Amino acid sequence: MNRVHGQESARLLLPVVFLILLAFLLVSPLWQQEGIPHTADGHFHLHRSAAMQRSLEQSVFWPRWFPDASHGRGEPTFHYYSPGLYWLIGAFHWTGIGLDLALTRVISATFVLSGLGVYAWLRYLFSPTASLAAATVYLGLPHVYSRTFLSSGDYPQLLTFLLFPLCLWAVTDLFRQARLRAWAAAVLSIAALILGHQQQALIGAGVLTLYCLLLAAGYRKLDGLARCSAAGLLALLLTAAFWLPSIGDLSLVQMAGALEDRGYFGNHFLTWKTLFSAQPFVWDARAGNPLALPHNTFGTAQWLLAAAGLVGGLFMLRDRERLIWCIAGILCSLGLLTLTVRASGFLWESVPGLPLLQYPFRLLPAAVLGVLPAAAVAVDIWPSRWRWLPSTVTLLAAAAFPFPYLFPDLASQTTIVSTTSLSAEDSRRRGVGVEHFLPIDADRDIMFGLKAEPQAVELTWHSPHEAVADISGQTGPILLRQHFHPGWSIGERGTLSPGAAGFMQVTDVRRLNKPLVIRWEGTDWQLRGERLSLLGLLICLGGILLLLRGKYRPATGDGATCQTDRGPCRSTELPQRGHFILVGLVFSLVFLRYSITWFGSFPFLYDSPPGRLAFSARGEPVTLGVSGGNQMTLLGWDLLSGTRPRPGDTIVLRLFWQPEGKITEELSSFVHLYTPAFKRSWAVENRGVFRSSVKIWSPEDYYIETMHLLVPADIPPVTYSLVAGLVNSSGERMAVPGSSEGLLNLQTMSVSPLRTGLFQRQRPETRASADTADNLRLQGFDLLPAHGEQVLRLFWEAKGEVASDWTTYIHLFDPYGERIAQFDGPALAGLKPTSDWQPRELYIDRRHLNLPRDLLAGAYLLRIGLYSLENGERLPFQSDNDAQNRFENGQLLVPLTLPEK
Repeated sequence: MNRVHGQESARLLLPVVFLILLAFLLVSPLWQQEGIPHTADGHFHLHRSAAMQRSLEQSVFWPRWFPDASHGRGEPTFHYYSPGLYWLIGAFHWTGIGLDLALTRVISATFVLSGLGVYAWLRYLFSPTASLAAATVYLGLPHVYSRTFLSSGDYPQLLTFLLFPLCLWAVTDLFRQARLRAWAAAVLSIAALILGHQQQALIGAGVLTLYCLLLAAGYRKLDGLARCSAAGLLALLLTAAFWLPSIGDLSLVQMAGALEDRGYFGNHFLTWKTLFSAQPFVWDARAGNPLALPHNTFGTAQWLLAAAGLVGGLFMLRDRERLIWCIAGILCSLGLLTLTVRASGFLWESVPGLPLLQYPFRLLPAAVLGVLPAAAVAVDIWPSRWRWLPSTVTLLAAAAFPFPYLFPDLASQTTIVSTTSLSAEDSRRRGVGVEHFLPIDADRDIMFGLKAEPQAVELTWHSPHEAVADISGQTGPILLRQHFHPGWSIGERGTLSPGAAGFMQVTDVRRLNKPLVIRWEGTDWQLRGERLSLLGLLICLGGILLLLRGKYRPATGDGATCQTDRGPCRSTELPQRGHFILVGLVFSLVFLRYSITWFGSFPFLYDSPPGRLAFSARGEPVTLGVSGGNQMTLLGWDLLSGTRPRPGDTIVLRLFWQPEGKITEELSSFVHLYTPAFKRSWAVENRGVFRSSVKIWSPEDYYIETMHLLVPADIPPVTYSLVAGLVNSSGERMAVPGSSEGLLNLQTMSVSPLRTGLFQRQRPETRASADTADNLRLQGFDLLPAHGEQVLRLFWEAKGEVASDWTTYIHLFDPYGERIAQFDGPALAGLKPTSDWQPRELYIDRRHLNLPRDLLAGAYLLRIGLYSLENGERLPFQSDNDAQNRFENGQLLVPLTLPEK
């Protein structure tokens, strides 16, 4: 009996010890020294956490307003952004723990809980050893380190990603049986998911919905599906106080521009090459900024284990149930990964809600969930006594690739910054939130210092929801130095409205001799959400009472025995020696990691010879600049993307620079798609990533810069020169040997044309379809204003062979019918004549119409057609029936309205 009891204790203890050690290893970049890696978004989240802590001290447990954001002008940050992480860090910080240490503790604890979630979830079908091995696959996802610790520092997104396995375990438990514990775990875990991060919560909701449907279909258990659906609805009710106003009040902030610009999904698609990419776990000691993991790789270990599990399951696994879950998981992973590449663009444009995710790479953490059953199968196909061997290989594979990146002090782009506390003044000075949730009436020019702000009365804040203004001596409308939002109220003292710069303006003020108190009363959507949350809480309390009083009992048993028709069966296998081996191995990895830090010996570093690279790269070293001045040598370069991009794709280029002596001025890299014959650039990028200022570069080291060149959607599909160079702060290019233009030719690059048809990527805003007698077909046009001129884009395709080269004429007519300007020229700037156009290919002809400067406001008309430059013969349009009003006399009519200047 004592032996059995000891085995049961070991079954619970060893996985916990293993996962604690694993989390301690993987989160070591946060524990290594005081502070956190100084990443792109990390400081935003610390400032918000500090604001949450101050709010808790002032007895406001859900602050909707962040008064210190936007240089003290205020933003409704917590009205729109998920507050879950900020509550946790703020609560820890309230006890006296530093902000960075509070963040480290929260993330570390969530790592452990996530691992336990994977273990508990997979234990319904797989052995304990296989479940632990799969947990390493999930927690070792490279995306976690590249995106969180080395690049963006998006800790709320990380927190939500770590909650996925807990939700899957809780839902599985509730699907099988209606116990109080199962109800509580399912409702609370889904609610935590919603409050963690909006976009990741949307992904989690889709994953959970699909999973529950698979459970119901596989086990034919509709009552389990009903319970899971009810738990999801209860979680939605409980969190309605957050998500309902964040959606309902979206029109009150300037988020639309962010969704269309920086967060537009079309600018962030991945490639299969990126998803399969692997980073060697050896660094060059002479690199001033060592390479980080590929940001958006799915992970070498993850791919290999998915393949191993699938092959092993198909040929060696006799358990049909586990094989089905293995195949279903891999198919789901492939489906999610397909949504991250550009081929899925038509789905992003047509499926409601999908564009809200903004960045396709956010699907990567959810995609790895489908690999976990395959990883578990790869272990369970082995005999029980030998499972320690594949589980050891799994652990080493999952830990090997991110292992070098557990040393953030090696990479200059991840400087550790100690942040024990942040005051309100720190947040105001930092300008936290300038681009996040800015109220709709706020003036962005003022926010970015392009013009002075108006004189306004400062507020004294008692809490995030209450402030006082001294208005004595004021007359007429009073301007308060806080952005206006409808959630604010001054009661019967007057009327609040948006004023100059989007500040609060008070009119009809009563009792000017008394201080003015403004309070956050909330919006209509907030009040509705709070009522729904209260309703959800009452329903939960009622359900708990019913369960405790025994009025609702499971239909069968108490869950102690396993029945296949009730859902996945929990494995009863006791721990084998594999558990002890895994614990010992992960402890050895922890010891190795800290031994390397203590002794300063990095076995994954090597030295390249001076002036050369120790690995293969394209090109020979070329020195830019003039003798006696600043000089920089391009040691080589690598093309990380495909060699035949399409319009809308991103060319990813890696440059290896070495300074020749001390650099005394700031230099910026650039890459262009260039046509030497026209001396024109068709795509330009002047901003690289992963490098510090060149003024602090050491001549003994070389530095790595990654450039992302977005190929315009309307670029002509021809062959270009891919060129690179350096430009100084005055805009002057550094001299390049053999080039009078300061351009270093890297290679030629052909842009493949887009395809027409059902899945056509780009479509005209205005449909105006028409055919011609020479197989040219017009699909429509866009008319876009751009910096004082008009940009006309004509969308063409060829229905067959085009016999002649046609020139496009664009004539501008005034309201009186007089032609006042014309813009004639060959399509695609003459780079690809119409006789070379191929069927089923899309050609977007972009024209900049430089209108006469003396044009008055009014309604004008563009008449557009085709003619032969050789004989002047016109090629009239033959319009479709649904486009008759767009054409006249074989010409396309485009109305143009010029507003008052």
